[in-house]
Amino acid sequence: MIVTVTLNPALDLTYGIDALVPHGTHRVASVAERAGGKGLNVARVLHTLGEPVLATGLLGGPTGARVSELLAAEGVAASFVPIAGETRRTVAVVDLHDATGFWEPGPTVSTAEWCRFIGHFQDLMRTARVVTLSGSLPPGLPFDTYAVLVRIAAAAGVPAILDTSGEALRHGLAASPAMAKPNANELPDLLADATPAGVRALTSGAVVVSRGPDGLQAITPDAVHVCAPRTALPGNPTGAGDACVAALARGLRDGTPWPPLLADAVALSAAAVAAPVAGAFDTVVYRRLLTELSADELEQRVSVAGASGNQPERRASAAGTSGNQPERRASVAGTSSSQPEQHAFVADTSSSQPEQHASVADTSGNQLERRDSVAGTSDNQPEQHASVVGSSSSQLERRDSVAGTSADRDPALSGTAAQPRAVASSPAAVERGSLC
Repeated sequence: MIVTVTLNPALDLTYGIDALVPHGTHRVASVAERAGGKGLNVARVLHTLGEPVLATGLLGGPTGARVSELLAAEGVAASFVPIAGETRRTVAVVDLHDATGFWEPGPTVSTAEWCRFIGHFQDLMRTARVVTLSGSLPPGLPFDTYAVLVRIAAAAGVPAILDTSGEALRHGLAASPAMAKPNANELPDLLADATPAGVRALTSGAVVVSRGPDGLQAITPDAVHVCAPRTALPGNPTGAGDACVAALARGLRDGTPWPPLLADAVALSAAAVAAPVAGAFDTVVYRRLLTELSADELEQRVSVAGASGNQPERRASAAGTSGNQPERRASVAGTSSSQPEQHAFVADTSSSQPEQHASVADTSGNQLERRDSVAGTSDNQPEQHASVVGSSSSQLERRDSVAGTSADRDPALSGTAAQPRAVASSPAAVERGSLC
């Protein structure tokens, strides 16, 4: 099970009007409401993909009750901790040309409420395989809130993915989550040196940077991986980052190697851009992109392998290689072997050759379990992700592992995103948070 945490969820209200006139009175043509918050969007995407997921966080008042009702109506499993304060609302006023948003700050969370959530979170970590921590913090919680949750999850052997910003991100990175997913605009707020070396100085985990039309860059302790789509698709970027986190969570659970993991994350986030509302994604675009990016990655591997006769490609074999030996490949950019390697796969749009279609199941031994029908979801924070349009008849219903389940796979194998599950020997010693 994947657990998604949303500490500051919202009831998203969207008012449709003809044109927004400042200081004027408007007649609303349409009203839509939706359970909002980045973690809830992650849960929706995973639920749509047929993955076992549970949404948790803090909800309060009639607004919180409405959020819970809307999630239940969508079939998303949830287990929230009640608080006295009223869950916030967000209001988006959308006309024919643009949108204007109004975001409430959220309720103040008391120390007692936070401690109750810590206990609930510890209980959920007993059955969780991966946990995602997404969005802003409500008033009353300190900046190290996510750092506390990352450490509790780690003590239970559960890898965490962090998607937040500002000081909450800085403190969270110091706890070394398995992955963090800032966007390119958020990194300069944390460090002057946004190079891979500068990023590695912040955390020992992987950092996946969303770079708009340039796709994703994954900075790991020993490599840099890049994946970009062939063309950018204009659309609604709200919720694209949450779809990316959903893909990363599923791949982290399954021990998916970085190249196909990034391909899946780019495809899913781009498909979210093509959807009309946050948290939804376009099935046709997703399947098309996943097939294209998988073929691009395979083509890039072949090109790199044949680029230099003097530097044969060395790859770690799952059957006979030490998990501590990272995979060594000739750098796409021609860097020396003493530098962290960079794997890039970007499509060649001018190629006249017939396109090679290789499913992600062919490029990874242990992959995502299900690719079922797709529907929709939502988010409060716009985030630009590149996309591609198209359709594909490729079958991606199941990606069964050739080498066994993710529990059987050696998480130390080079190039994989898997994390070891080391359960704490003394649960009583688990950190309960700076307020408890």
